[in-house]
Amino acid sequence: MKFLLDPEGILRYINSSENSEILGNNVSIYDYAIDLDNSIHLVYLQNSGILNYKIKNGEKTTEAMIGKFDTKSNLYNQISILIIKGKINLIYSFTNVVNSNIVTLHHVVISNNTQDRYNIIRYVSKKDYLSYVVDNDSNGNIHLFYNTVTDNFSYIYYTYFNPYKNQWLNNPIKLSSAENHCEYPSILVDHKDIIHGIWWERRTNGYILKYKRMSTFGSDMYKWLDINIPTVIQNVPYSKIYNKNGNIYIECSERLLISYDSGIHWTKEVKENDSNIPLNANNHSNLESYNTQNNENTDDIIENNYAPIEFHNNKIEQILFNQEEIILLLKNVLDEQHLLESRISKIEELIKSQRGGFKKLFSS
Repeated sequence: MKFLLDPEGILRYINSSENSEILGNNVSIYDYAIDLDNSIHLVYLQNSGILNYKIKNGEKTTEAMIGKFDTKSNLYNQISILIIKGKINLIYSFTNVVNSNIVTLHHVVISNNTQDRYNIIRYVSKKDYLSYVVDNDSNGNIHLFYNTVTDNFSYIYYTYFNPYKNQWLNNPIKLSSAENHCEYPSILVDHKDIIHGIWWERRTNGYILKYKRMSTFGSDMYKWLDINIPTVIQNVPYSKIYNKNGNIYIECSERLLISYDSGIHWTKEVKENDSNIPLNANNHSNLESYNTQNNENTDDIIENNYAPIEFHNNKIEQILFNQEEIILLLKNVLDEQHLLESRISKIEELIKSQRGGFKKLFSS
C-alpha cells in the first residue's frame, strides 16, 4: 500500500494488489495516517486552496472538504496528519509569497465539528524541502523537530505540544551543535514513548549521521542525550527510522543500524536491497518525496462513521509580522549580529507596507 503524487499533481492510491486509484487532481501536498482499525486517514491540499479529508476502510471511502487555504498569498510546503485519541491533528507549514524565507507552523485540532488552532513557531529557512517532522506518544503529546536553514547556519530544534495545557513549548530546544551545518531531521516515538531523533551533519567528505534520544521515564527523564552510534558517512543524506518488533532501525543508503535496547546500543549491518518493513511499522523518512506514516499508539479506536467536518466556515485572523517579532526571530536563529544588518532594511520596508493589516488564514 502506498500513495504516489506525480509531477502533474495527480494523487494515486496503490493497494496491496498493485491496483491504482486516483484520489485527487491538482494536488500540491498530502499526508496520511493509519489508525488501530487500519483505517487510512488522508488529507491533501489542491492548488486552488481546497483542503480535502478522506477516510478509507477497505472498499468504503468517506470524504469532506474541511478547509480553504489562501494559496494566492501563501505557499504551503508541507502538511501532516495525526489521529490522537479520536481527534484529527493537522500541522502544516507555509511561507508568504512576499518573504518566502520565513516559515510559519500552525496546528489545528478537530473534534466533533469543533476546532482549536495554535501557532507553533516561526523560523528562517532558505530551502523548500521538508523542514519539520512530527510524531506523537501514547499520552497525546506531539513531538516536533524543525530545521532552520540560512546561508551560513543550519540547526535542528525540538518542540512539543502538551494536550493537557493545550500549548506548545515557548522556548524550543536546539539539539544540533552550533558549529556544524545540520539538515534532514527524522523523529520517531517508539512503543515505550522514548523519542528518537536523527539528522545529518554536512562535512567536507559528505554527510555524517547524528542521533539523540529522550526518555519519558527513569533517571534521565526528559533529557536529550547524545548516544554513540556506528559511524555512517554518505554522499546523499538519506535515512529512515522505524520501529519493528520492538527494535529500532535506522536505514541509510548502504548501512542498517539496529538497536535492541531502545537506542542505548547500536550495531551496524550492510543493508539488504529488499528491506521488508511491515505496513504497521512506524517509519519516518527524510526524503523530499516522502510523506510520514503515523500510526495511532493509543487504546482508543477511531470510529468510521464520520460526519462531514465543517471547519471551512470558521475563520481566524492572523496579525502580520511586526518589526520586533521578526528581529527577535532572526536573533534566535542567527548567532552573529552582522548577518542581520543586510536583512533589516528589507524587513522594515515590508513591515511598513503591511503594518496594521490583517490576513485570513482560512477564507470561504
